[in-house]
Amino acid sequence: MHRDALHPTGPWRYLAARIAVAALGLLTAVSICFAAFRLGPLSTAQAIVGPVDLGPVRRQRYHRLLGVDDDPVEAFLTYVDGPLTFDLGKAWVLDRGPAGPLLADALPNTALVAVGAFCLVTVVAVPVGLAAGLRDGRLGAAVEYGSVLGRSSSNLVPAVLAVALLWPGGEPARPPVLVLTTVVVASTLVGTRIRAVSRAVREARHDGHVDAARAKGISRSAVFWRHLAPVALLTHLRRVADDAAYLVGAVVVVEAVLPRATPPVGEAYGLGRLFFQASIQGDFPLAATLVVLFTAAVLAVRLLGDLVLALVDPRVGPRAGRR
Repeated sequence: MHRDALHPTGPWRYLAARIAVAALGLLTAVSICFAAFRLGPLSTAQAIVGPVDLGPVRRQRYHRLLGVDDDPVEAFLTYVDGPLTFDLGKAWVLDRGPAGPLLADALPNTALVAVGAFCLVTVVAVPVGLAAGLRDGRLGAAVEYGSVLGRSSSNLVPAVLAVALLWPGGEPARPPVLVLTTVVVASTLVGTRIRAVSRAVREARHDGHVDAARAKGISRSAVFWRHLAPVALLTHLRRVADDAAYLVGAVVVVEAVLPRATPPVGEAYGLGRLFFQASIQGDFPLAATLVVLFTAAVLAVRLLGDLVLALVDPRVGPRAGRR
């Protein structure tokens, strides 16, 4: 069977193709950030000094420090070399100095939220979707269509409601904020995943493989564990890579709404809140670094998801189409 360049038959070629796609995506993100920083209408130099007149001498000095007046080709190659050598650049407005410490302080909060949201979706959506897909009556339909409510609601709505109801005055401690952020971020994914899993299981139940297995005398429990449960897990796994892009946007929105917009001394922002602050305060080098990191995280999860799915699902990857 003929396969296109992105879906070759050889496992090593498949791996190389997926890595090439991820590298091209990361290069595109870096190029867009570089162009926005060099050609954008706002000035980082002005944001550094605040609402005062820069003057030609100070402007030239900051432009030299920021590399704005360097040769475009050399500046681009230097900019691309940063991610390759794990040079995260500097923060110029939020904090004068290397961006690494800021990102290291914020990363644990966002990582806890992202991993917690994924675990919550897996624990809740897969069993509920599987149970809904096993029932053809009103209960199954009610669960499936009820999930549309969570799917159609913005993360902004439950975040604002939770803050207003749980903490009408005062600020909570860090653990409740992390738990609330995780639940809010996962809320939309849970609804989407329940619907996807239930539909996949319902289609599998009416497939000829299940009927043939039952005709051979295989018990209902064996059919469930051998045919239907794997369908639910594979349906969830196929969408894990897409969840990464959603989580990036959701974390930025939710962290911008929830309490502790300005954390006390000794506590850190999440990466989403840090990106929001860098964007509105004009720290564009830091914001661009975060965009590249977000893109790299999404591409890494997508690549890992493609590879894992190719290993466990014969319909995907280099084994697809083999007879």
